[in-house]
Amino acid sequence: MFHSIKDSWLSASRNNMADVKELVPEFFYLPDFLLNTNKFDLGKKQNGLALNDVILPPWSKNDCREFIRIHRMVRYHNKKKSRFNKMISIGIGK
Repeated sequence: MFHSIKDSWLSASRNNMADVKELVPEFFYLPDFLLNTNKFDLGKKQNGLALNDVILPPWSKNDCREFIRIHRMVRYHNKKKSRFNKMISIGIGK
């Protein structure tokens, strides 16, 4: 169950190289997907932690809108700095 940005990152990048994650488009425009607004009972983890809203990194100030805003800002900032898009365009003749 996806419950923590930090735990998911650590699992995919350090702890379990077979744990493949996909960064879905919702990470860049839909803060509501990080919230359990309907208060569904999502159960508990094996350590007893109750599952509810996704646990966000400290830099987001526990605000899903701030998380999306910064996530989007970094993505588009890096996209502008990158020459990758130009190389792709040249490579396919656009």
